[in-house]
Amino acid sequence: MKKEQIAFVSDRAGQQSGIWLTTAGGGDQKPIYQGPGRYESIQWSPDGQTLVFDSDGSGNFDIWSVNADGSNLRQLTTDPASDGNPVWSPDGQQIAFFSNRGGNFDVWVMNADGTAQRQLTDLHELVSHPVWSPDGQRIAFTLSPGGNSLQSDVWTVQVDGSGVQNLTNSPGQNFDQAWSPDSRQIAFASQSQTPAGGLTFPDVYAMNADGTNGRNLTQHPQSSQREPVWSPDGRRIAFQSTNTVDKDDDVFVMDADGKHIRNVSQTEEVNERQISWAPGGRALAYTSNANGHDAIVAANADGSGSANVTQNIGGADSWAAWRPRR
Repeated sequence: MKKEQIAFVSDRAGQQSGIWLTTAGGGDQKPIYQGPGRYESIQWSPDGQTLVFDSDGSGNFDIWSVNADGSNLRQLTTDPASDGNPVWSPDGQQIAFFSNRGGNFDVWVMNADGTAQRQLTDLHELVSHPVWSPDGQRIAFTLSPGGNSLQSDVWTVQVDGSGVQNLTNSPGQNFDQAWSPDSRQIAFASQSQTPAGGLTFPDVYAMNADGTNGRNLTQHPQSSQREPVWSPDGRRIAFQSTNTVDKDDDVFVMDADGKHIRNVSQTEEVNERQISWAPGGRALAYTSNANGHDAIVAANADGSGSANVTQNIGGADSWAAWRPRR
């Protein structure tokens, strides 16, 4: 595991922000690309050769890509609108992203080189967080009608733009959707509206890919559960849990049916988030501010062997993305 690689966003004192690469053991840290602006949502191509990310270095958020060795930097979108949250198709040939270039935020798709950009949805609402299904057939996304902070649902669309479907269709917020590796299920965070007009704390749910058989996996009304991420073999789900009393954030792992929930990070008064599974599913990487600043931590999925991958005193490291095996 120590020789496997993790890409991450880094803001280091005296340097421009950028995307860095390190081994899981914390050695050989080096920048892939540094430039002006902020960087978010980095994701490896399926073959592990290219990173796609969004950055506002051009003046507004656009989609960029760069090879793992720092070569072939490309600005893939140049529209004056905001483009963000890029995700690869499973075959690495296309990239989905959200954009408000049509007046509303919708799902768009383009070729991996930035050509053939096309609008996939036209729902006249606030659309975000596109996620490509592993079988390449559908894209899941979150839709908030009218930008309503008390209402959002998980939707899917076929990659040709047909078959738009609201899967959750329930009062409250449904978000942070994640496909199972076999594309048969979707995990997501959900919180219901209360009689007083507020929202319950979110739990992690799972449902079939057609929206049926929705079920609460965490069932913890005094904590906030979100950011579910399936293990590569589909047998487990990692997620972030916030204790609503002391606001302590931890990384948890559970079986895909909600059993055997265990705390992986086991820290107090620390914020941990942005989880990435190692390719073989034995370990996790995530962002943690346990040392007073954001850094990348790696740990075995059972919670053992936790160690800082980066230190970056005086800066911040985030958005860990474990490199696929090549």
